Amino acid sequence: MPVPPRAEQQAIAEVLGALDDKIAANTALAATAWAFMETEFRAVRADPECTRTRLGAIASLEYGKALPASVRESGEVSVVGSGGVSGVHSKALIDRSGVVVGRKGSAGAVHWVSGPHFPIDTTFYVRGTDDAVSQPFLYFLLRTLRLDEMNNDSAVPGLNRSEALALPIWRPTPARLASFTAQAEGQIALVEGIDRENRALAATRDALLPQLMSGKLRVRDAEAAASEAGA
Repeated sequence: MPVPPRAEQQAIAEVLGALDDKIAANTALAATAWAFMETEFRAVRADPECTRTRLGAIASLEYGKALPASVRESGEVSVVGSGGVSGVHSKALIDRSGVVVGRKGSAGAVHWVSGPHFPIDTTFYVRGTDDAVSQPFLYFLLRTLRLDEMNNDSAVPGLNRSEALALPIWRPTPARLASFTAQAEGQIALVEGIDRENRALAATRDALLPQLMSGKLRVRDAEAAASEAGA
């Protein structure tokens, strides 16, 4: 494949660079949103009206299900192992965004998973005892409990469910919990929108590069495509 003239290469780099710059700006915005939620959670946790209880009083840790790679079907549902998202499948075990905790392997690792997902049998997925105990609150709460330091199964690192549920926690008042949940859900919706946009931008960038380098696509047309993608 012939190399485009230098001026053409520079124009191509500018088009693709605009997409990369937008992805970087989006990533920084998402990080700011998570940091805001962390700050708000700390404020809730420090509220003197919080009451002392145990994790098991507000949440349960449910076993994920086996899903060997050989039986997975092509789809858009995230498959989640103890180390995080590890593939995709056509069907979900959990039909919404939520919290998954490593049970074996990366035991105690706490993951936020956007959208419907399938936690496999090396994980626990987390349920609140009632609708007021939200997934965003449980995510930030579990991150403070140092579950990864509780690996105590002898042969393979593992998280003991009974011991985890017996951990002491501070429960906020219903009003503070509802206020935090409303703020966090808004920020998470923002982050999830950013993630979708970044995937679209990256796909556009990766599709444009070979077409531009081969001369099959003019820079002017690529600029229009980048603009439509949000760059």
